[in-house]
Formats: sequence, C-alpha cells, structure tokens
Amino acid sequence: MDATKIKRVLARTSLSALTPLLRRFVRERCADGFSLDPQVALLAWLGDLLGEPRTHEQPVPVARRTFVHQTGIVDLALPPEVTVEDLWMETPDAARPARIYRTSLAESGAPALVYYHGGGFVLGGLQSHDGVCRWLSREARITVIAIDYRLAPEHPFPAAVEDGLAAYRWAMEHRKVLGISALGVGGDSAGGCLAAVTCQQAKMLGLPQPALQLLIYPVTHVGSTLPSRKTFEDGVFLEKATLDWFTGLYLPDPSTRSDPRASPLLADRLDGLAPALVLTAGFDPLRDEGKAYADRLREAGVPVEYYCATTLPHGFWSMGGVIEEARRWVLRISRKTGALLRRA
Repeated sequence: MDATKIKRVLARTSLSALTPLLRRFVRERCADGFSLDPQVALLAWLGDLLGEPRTHEQPVPVARRTFVHQTGIVDLALPPEVTVEDLWMETPDAARPARIYRTSLAESGAPALVYYHGGGFVLGGLQSHDGVCRWLSREARITVIAIDYRLAPEHPFPAAVEDGLAAYRWAMEHRKVLGISALGVGGDSAGGCLAAVTCQQAKMLGLPQPALQLLIYPVTHVGSTLPSRKTFEDGVFLEKATLDWFTGLYLPDPSTRSDPRASPLLADRLDGLAPALVLTAGFDPLRDEGKAYADRLREAGVPVEYYCATTLPHGFWSMGGVIEEARRWVLRISRKTGALLRRA
C-alpha cells in the first residue's frame, strides 16, 4: 500500500473515530449563524499542526502536485460500476486530453455532462477530479465527459474559456457516437465559472443551450466585494491570498477581470440560458457571488435550484471520503443532476 493510500485510511479512520471528541480539542468556528462542520475543523487543524504551506506559498509545479495528492487522500473511494476511457479531444487550437466516464447503472441513451475541474485555473486536471467524475457518473447515472483544459500561467485567459467551449462543441458533435441524449455542462469553482461562461458563449454564438448548468461554488466575479469575500478572507482551505495568486496568474492583465468570460456575473443579460443547479458552501469566500449568480439567473427567467451547504468550506466536493456531510451533499447533488438531465 503506497503512502497516499495509508494517509487516506488514517484520515478516514481518525476523523470518523474522533468526531464525538472534536469540540474538546478544536475551537468551534462560527460565521453567519452557522458552525463549521467539526470534521472539517479537525482536518484544517491537522493541516496547521503539520505546517502545511498554503497554495500561494508554493511554486506552481509543487502546488499542482500537492493538489492532486491532497484530493487523493480525502476523496471518495472509486466506485466499481464506472468505466473510464481516455482520449484526445480535438479543439481549434490543439487536441486536449479528455476522459469519458460511463456507469453500468445508466439506462441506454442516458444523458451526459461535460465536466470542468476546479483549481483556480492554475491547478487540477483529469487526475485530481477523477473520483469526483466517477461518483457523479454513478450517482447521477449519466455519462461524464471531463476535459483537461489549458492552465495558467502557461496559458492565461482566455485559453481555458476557449477549451471549455470547444469541449461542449465536441460533445454536441459526438452525441450520436457517444449514444447520449440530453447534454449538460458543469464544474466546481473555476470549473463552475467555465460552465457558466460556456452557456453564455453558446447563446452569443447561436449554439443550442445545454440541458443543464451544474455550478458548484462557482467563481462568478473575480473582483467581488460581496460580504463572504471579507468574512472568509482567512478562510478554511481557501483564503484571499490564494485567490489573489490565482487571479494574478490567470488574469495578469487587470483590464480582463471585468470581462464576462472571466466574471460571468457581470454579463449584461442572463435570459435564455440553460436551467441551473447551483451549490455553494457556507464557509467559502465565493459563497455570495455564487448565490448572486443564481439570483440573477432566476430574475432573468431561468429555472434555478439553489442550495447552500452551510457547514462546509470551499473544496468540499472532493472531500467525501473523510467528511461525512460532504459525502451527503455529493450524493444528493449528483442524484439531483441526473434527475434534472433526464427531465430535460
């Protein structure tokens, strides 16, 4: 058993066994009337105790390796009912690595979702979100198409946006070959931003709208001054310094930060976009901008289902292996995603 697997077992065993005792040793953290999940509090405390460096304190290559390593420790165990196919997805600029997830639990002609991973447009890829995509496929009973879009600083804005739209086009063009019916888009954090922007770009270009946009604690306004940005300036697993680091690498030209392709909340009009399923985290600097985007969509006449996991932090979508409340939300939203796609 390798070191990552050993740490995963220890983390799961420790958090589960120590939950009743957590509040004796870890200070309870409250904000906006909610208490941080005690298992999350312990995980954060352990990180501080071990002196783990913050993301922005690491060179980009090291931060990328750390991101993959950490998700491997806290993510859910891989479900056996999902098969994976790696391929190269042709885009206007170059072929990009992609991965297709299919579950034996899905009926013939099941819907599909193009999935964009999180990581601040700097970190992440097919490996970091492999478990997330497998569980989404299994619980939603859908095909998931993950794209390894280009990352900053090597490829700053709008490279990720271009790859995101290209992946949606590719999936539309290959629907018959893939044997899928309805097609949605989705993602977490930076990936949620790309999903939202893909819907906006599809409308501008006269392309069919996705059947659904799944937005998990999305970045919607790079320069947001909404209260959660201040409340969680020194947040759990995501703080202002890291957000600023991501922004500087992805959007080195400050004039691009108000571009709706970087900040979809700033788009003039949101009518005619795909129905949205929006999930935010209570202890997340991005919480309020995610809700603001859901509110604007609803005001524009777009069907919206909005949920907030009030006791959880940014990044919980990948923590279902050690955080029980995160696991409940992963299963709930994945199943809701499948139901909405089949209803489309």
